Amino acid sequence: MIMGHSGLVDFPLFPLHKVLFPYVPLQLQVFEQRYLTMIADVLKNGERFGVVPIVRGGEVGAAPEIFPFGTLVSVLDWQQLPNGLLGIRVMGEQRFRVMQSEVDSRQLTTSRSRLFIEDLEQPLDGDYREFKALIDSLPYPALKQHLASQPDDNLCKLSWLLAEALPLDTETQCRLLAEQDNGKRLALIQDVLEKLLN
Repeated sequence: MIMGHSGLVDFPLFPLHKVLFPYVPLQLQVFEQRYLTMIADVLKNGERFGVVPIVRGGEVGAAPEIFPFGTLVSVLDWQQLPNGLLGIRVMGEQRFRVMQSEVDSRQLTTSRSRLFIEDLEQPLDGDYREFKALIDSLPYPALKQHLASQPDDNLCKLSWLLAEALPLDTETQCRLLAEQDNGKRLALIQDVLEKLLN
């Protein structure tokens, strides 16, 4: 990962038909040579790469059209799977906005992106503790288990854990990924929760 004079950072992208949020782990199976090379370089140099949602196109073959927001990830571990593919487990860390991107001769997309600094100091106040009580009334045991297993002592982290755990469509997930304000992000999630209760 290279920091330019403009404050933008260069790193490779892994486009997926999935929206990945900060604080969320993801298991990947890698088989295309372009991504095997990319992961090898990342592991060798101790760097990170970005996961971005696909807007149009596929995960295999020609480089797809991507959503301009994504999540930078670090590799937690890797192994060769029984099916012969490379399995890697990554953790979503820091969001970014793609300012420029290009596709090389291998159909690997690289980006020049601006990283976001999350507000991790905004605590849960009374209103949001009531909001968590609303979650407890939902018939989603997997959601409650997911939240119970994670410390969520600030608005930022709570919003990402909810965004991952709730049954949201891709368009809503992308809106959440792009939203900068923790309060506005949670307000959008609350709207979804209230619709689920009705």
